[in-house]
Amino acid sequence: MNYALKMIIIYGLIFLIFRTLGKRTLTQLTNFDLAVLLVFAMIAAEPLMSAQISTAVYGMLLIAFLHFILVRLSRNQRIQSIVFGRPKILIQKGKISEDSLRSAKLSMLDLMNELRQQGYSNVADVEFAIMETTGQVSVMPKSDKRPLQPADIGLAVKPAEIPLPIIIEGKILEENLKYRGLDTSWLALALKTYGVAGVEEVSLATVNSQGVIHVDKYK
Repeated sequence: MNYALKMIIIYGLIFLIFRTLGKRTLTQLTNFDLAVLLVFAMIAAEPLMSAQISTAVYGMLLIAFLHFILVRLSRNQRIQSIVFGRPKILIQKGKISEDSLRSAKLSMLDLMNELRQQGYSNVADVEFAIMETTGQVSVMPKSDKRPLQPADIGLAVKPAEIPLPIIIEGKILEENLKYRGLDTSWLALALKTYGVAGVEEVSLATVNSQGVIHVDKYK
């Protein structure tokens, strides 16, 4: 088989596989995703240097199948935390968590650099800084430290309504519930107002600083 034809086959196969697996930008890739990409690259390059293309096709399809199965399984939060890790709260209410920094393998300088890139030079101005499973750091400032503050034009500052997830895919996030000063008894009553009998019926539920809950049920 000539070189051009092998290139076309490999390119077409990679295109179909990644269309099937889903869309992600490079910054959204987890360590596991990057490992899969490296394996794909090594397998895809082999037939371009030798006469064997069937082995590469078999290998790529096998890796794609395993990746697809693992991604499906990772919809379970326990499996997801094992495979992809869990988001880490680096800053909470202006206080840095040294334990989370060590767990995320970040130095204090790394954290400060991340904050500066997002426009925050003072840790005390940050309500939450969370390292996502992709390695990105999400920063939520305190309500009176947001850009274009009402206080700048003499208006009273209204606390920001930052919703926190308390249920994701039928699982209660007890840390977030406790942070809002709520408990599972309150949650059960709140869900009843939405006609929800159990948390397993909920795909996503959030609550803001005023205790207002929003619920999305599985269809």
